[in-house]
Parts: sequence; C-alpha cells; structure tokens
Amino acid sequence: MKSSKRILILSIGILVSIGTVAAVYYFENIAGWVSSRQPIHSSAPVVEPTVIDQATESYNTQVVEQAKETLERADTTFTKTESGDVKLQEPSQTTVFFADPEEAKKIADSADTTYYSEVETSFSQDNAQSALTELDKGVEELREQIVQLDRKYGTDDKQYIETRTEVVKIINDIETTKDTLAAAIKKIYFYQKNIVSSVDQVKQIRKSLNETKGYVEQFAQFMYKIQNEYYKPDGSIDELKLFIKADGEVSNQLSNTALIETVMGQMNDLMNVLTLQEKATITQIKASNKNKTEVKAIIQEYQERLKDLQEQRKFLSDYLTLYESNKVKMNKELAYLFSTQSDVYGDIEATIAQINNLDFAQASFNVEAKIAELAKTEAFAKRDENAAPLSWPLYPVVTISRYFGDTAYEQQYKVPFKGIEIPAEQNTPLYAVDEGLVYKIANKDSIGLNWMLLIHKSGRMTVYLYPNQVIVQEGDIVRRGQIIGYSGGEPGTKGAGFVAGGPNLTFMVIEKGEFVNPIDYLDLSTLQDKSSIPTGYKFRYLKDKYNLPRDLYAVKTLQGNSVEERRQSFLNSYAVGVYKQAEFWQDASEGTNIDVDVGICIAFAESTLGRHLSTDNNIGNVGNNDRGDRVAYQSPMAGAKLIYNTLNNRWLGQYHILLDYNGYGNPDGKNYATSKYNWQNNVTKCLTMIKGYYIPDEFPVRIAPNPNL
Repeated sequence: MKSSKRILILSIGILVSIGTVAAVYYFENIAGWVSSRQPIHSSAPVVEPTVIDQATESYNTQVVEQAKETLERADTTFTKTESGDVKLQEPSQTTVFFADPEEAKKIADSADTTYYSEVETSFSQDNAQSALTELDKGVEELREQIVQLDRKYGTDDKQYIETRTEVVKIINDIETTKDTLAAAIKKIYFYQKNIVSSVDQVKQIRKSLNETKGYVEQFAQFMYKIQNEYYKPDGSIDELKLFIKADGEVSNQLSNTALIETVMGQMNDLMNVLTLQEKATITQIKASNKNKTEVKAIIQEYQERLKDLQEQRKFLSDYLTLYESNKVKMNKELAYLFSTQSDVYGDIEATIAQINNLDFAQASFNVEAKIAELAKTEAFAKRDENAAPLSWPLYPVVTISRYFGDTAYEQQYKVPFKGIEIPAEQNTPLYAVDEGLVYKIANKDSIGLNWMLLIHKSGRMTVYLYPNQVIVQEGDIVRRGQIIGYSGGEPGTKGAGFVAGGPNLTFMVIEKGEFVNPIDYLDLSTLQDKSSIPTGYKFRYLKDKYNLPRDLYAVKTLQGNSVEERRQSFLNSYAVGVYKQAEFWQDASEGTNIDVDVGICIAFAESTLGRHLSTDNNIGNVGNNDRGDRVAYQSPMAGAKLIYNTLNNRWLGQYHILLDYNGYGNPDGKNYATSKYNWQNNVTKCLTMIKGYYIPDEFPVRIAPNPNL
C-alpha cells in the first residue's frame, strides 16, 4: 500500500512547489555564502548570491528541468520519511518567518536613522602653530620693552612700578595659557586623524550594510510568497493550499519541512550578519559624531583663548609703546587705564547729569531726533502684566557675585557699589534689556575701560561695564533681546584695563537720575543657582517665582551637568529617528546664529520632534498653515534647517525674543506660530529643561546678530 502511494505521487509530481526549489537552491548554493561572510571591518567585497534571481525565475516559469531534479530529491527524501528515518516537523518558534516583506527592511532601518554629521571642521595645524610662534615673538618683544623702560624709569617712578607689576602679571598669564593652547593643538590634530579614519570606516560599513539589506529584502519577498501560498497564519502547513497549488501533484519534499526549516535557519544567519553590521555602523557613526563635536568645542575654545592672548599682547604693546612716547598723552591715557571705580562712576554720573540737563553738546548724533524716534518705537510683543520691567542683559545668570550696595566693595574701594556684578565667560553675548537708544560708548577703541549707556522709553537708563566688544553705534535704536556686544573683564583685554577683577558684566540701572537696585527691575527667579541668593533677597525671589505666567518650576528635571548632556537627554526622551542626535541639530543650525536649542524646542512644539509629522520631513511645520497649505521636504535635514532659516528671513528676521515669534506675544504681527498659548508654553518648557534654569518669555533666540541683516 505504501509502495502504491509512493508510485502514484511520483507519477503525478511533474511541477514542484516554490518552497522546494528555493530550499534546494538555497541549501546547496547560498548556505556557504552566509557562513563565509567577511568580517565587518574587512575591505573584502561582499559576494552577491545570484542564485536568488535563479530561484525566483524558477518560481515564475516552473522550469521543467529544475522540477525534475527537485522531484528526484523529493523521491529520496520521501522514501526516508516512509521508513521513519525522517520525521515530519512544523517550523520552530525561534525561526524567523516574515509575515510581510517590509519587515526585513524595518529591521535594518535603525542604522539609516542614525544621523551621520558630514560638516567639516576647518582647522589648520600649521596656521595654529604659526599663531603661537607669533605670540611668542610678541611676548619676547614685550620683555625687551620692559627692560628698556626699567633703564629709563628705574625704581623711583611709583606710577611705573605699579604699571610694571600689572604688566608682568599679564605676561605670566599669557605664558601659562600659551602652553595650554599648544597642548590643545596636539589634541585637535589627534581628533582630526580619528575623524578621517572614522569617515573611511563608516563608508565601508555602510556599503556592506546596504548590500546586505538588499539581499534581506529579496529573501523576505521570496519567503513571503512561500508563507502566503503554503502556510497558515500560525506557521503550520495548509494542506488544502498545498494540494490546490500543486494541482493535485503534492510534493513530499515540501511535506517534510526539514529542508524549509534549513532555509529559514539560513535566513536567520543572514539577519544576524545584518544586525552585526547595523550595530557596527551605529557605533562607528556615533564615534565619528562624538569626535567631530569634541574637536569643534576644542577648536572654539582654542580660538577664543588665542584671541584673548592676542588682545592682551596688543594691549600691553600699545600701552608700553605709549609709555615710551609722549608724557602728556601718556598721562591722559593712563588716567583711563588706571581708572578707579570712583573715576568710572564719576564719568557715568557726569554723563547722566548732561542727559538730565538736556545738554547734548558732546553727543555724536542728533539726540532730540533719536529720542523722538525711540518714543514711536513700539515693542513687537506684548509682555505679561506681571513681568519684570527689564530683561536680563545676558544668559545664563548662574549667580550674582556682588549685589547693589555691597559693603565689602565699599570698604575696599571707598565708594558704594551701584550695580550688580554678574560673572560671565569672556565674550558672552550682551542683550538690550528693553527698547532703547545707545547714547554713549566710552573708550570703544582705546586701551582704557569700556562702558556704554542706553536710554530707554521709560526714561530709565542702563549701563554695561567692561564690554570686550560693542557691535552697535552711538545713536542706534535697539530692541529688547537684541545683541549689542560681548562681555569682557579679563585684565589686560580690550575694555577691562587693569581694574576689572575678572570676566564679568557689571550692570547698572538709573531711574530719575539716581542709581537704583537693578534687582528691583529684573526677574530673580531666572537665576540658575538659587542657593546663592542672599537671605535679604529670598522674598524677592519668591515674589518673582509666583508671578510667572506659567509654572515652569514643575517641569521635569533632566539628567546632565551641562547643557550638552541635558540636550542629548531631552532628545533621547522625546525625539525619533535622526532627530535624536544632537549633532544633527548642531549641523542644522550652522551659520544661522540662532541658539541651537531654540530650533530643537520649536520642533518639539510643532511635531514633538518628529513623532507627529503633518508632512514628510517637515519637523518645524514651515509652510504648513491654518489655511490648509501643506509642504513636504526632501530630507530631515532640509526640514530642520528651515526652522532656523525661517527665524532669520525677511519677515521674522527683525525679531529678537521668543514672544515676538508667536500669536501669544505678537498676535498682530508676522508669526512663526499663530498659537495663542501652547506654542510659547511648550517652547519655554523645553528650553527650561535643556538649559537647566527658568526660561522667561523674552528669552533671546540669537547668540550673534542675524547674518541676513
């Protein structure tokens, strides 16, 4: 009976199922390819399994010769099955079996969504070394000048002795910092070599990964056909489908699923190779991105410190040259250089008196006309009625090192302290605290102390002491949040003279001709280090905190000791795909002078960082509006860049603070977002989480002037 059954089946089995063809060809020709895959970092080419195309063609054409060969193999296998040597089995639960051919592609997509930064960092080691050599030469010339002056003035000139002491201090500081910069150059060179190596490795791994993904997708489609045509949803063989597809010619080879199991096992091997390649790609991309981010930070720090040293050297050279020349001119300049705090206050008070007396004879512009223009200048945005009158002149305000009326200061300098001293890194952006007129910039291009005074619409005045760089002119009308300069205070650098006690901004407020406490006009809740607030100001802090338009103190605290760490933590929590990488956002903001976190937080407010896209790649909804217009972009980077570029365009580029850009603060103007509340709320909450301190509504969006204006 068994023999009759065998003969009957063999006689009608002319055409064969695709499962058998695929299994035989795969088992004999492809298994070796999978097992002999080259190591991931090998440069050996990936061998393409052309047998896939042959098997697919066999499925479509049912080639008789292939069918006959398969039938013979089926005959042999069936004999073993009848004798009990081989037992029938269903596909195991651990075997990969795709319900959809797209599933294969999805498994490999995580490597594609890992952003790879291709922005190059420009740095010439030769130029950097030349700059240090030039600095060395300049310092040596300073030493020679001092020797000459020693011979000229000796120890009898007390003014010279005091000057010499300060000069030597700065020269020693230059020498110490110069050694640090030399080490930084070596570190940059090391990173750049690693970046070149990383780029090559990423290219090689991506090439291998892309080829493997192509093979996986072909296999997935192939196996999908087998599943749909011969298997039930639970993975078991559908005997009815099998009988119908074979037109009564049932192959015992397919009934014995051992060979199909082998095919699927080899598919698993291929997927393991793919997974390893994917992990290697992601690891290498992240390493390359990290290298680029770190070298960019080192280069920026190097350039800033080199600029400071070059300034200090030039400052001392100009000063010593002046000391060697005209005695009368020298004494005048030295008066600026060694100005005491009393002298500075005297100059400021004299300027305030001129303004109060409408004595504008010394002004460099038509003051009456500009004050009339200022009176007509309306703020773009309407601020909350409980908001402090003035915004902060810089961000972040970590702590305040001196408060108004500081008694220790008065004991040391014999004059009352009439402002607040905010520690800030050299060259921190300085912002206008309200709409105003730049009335006076003192010693802008001299070797003495810098300060500038602004007149505001309310009649209030503000003073910024020790700016290293001023980028506005006397007579300019400025807006709240507009960059007007960069902080200084490093002794021996431009604007600081020998008087400033280190990098800081000393900020003053004048009301009705009198110096007043700036804290009474600022929001103390923005202070980052709340523990540093003196007892006498605790109540003021609480008052400001409870006057906030929204409870940002309930915002979740992110892990991280720096803005960079908190930024990545935020992206990990909320973003999807390429939008998770901080390097992606750094590249998107490149060249726009917009704070990178502002763009991230706008994307968060608009699409939850890619989780809810209205159109392809339009993470900032640029061009999608309330009229129903919908715009898609070619790539994620194109959509992200448009956020930053839109903030600088001809309609919005005149704005400076968050409130200006949306319907909550600026309902009658051009908007990025028309939202009456949620957009502003979400952006400020996001920024608060990343920056690590309460972000006010009038937070400035730029770290440098709009390059388009």
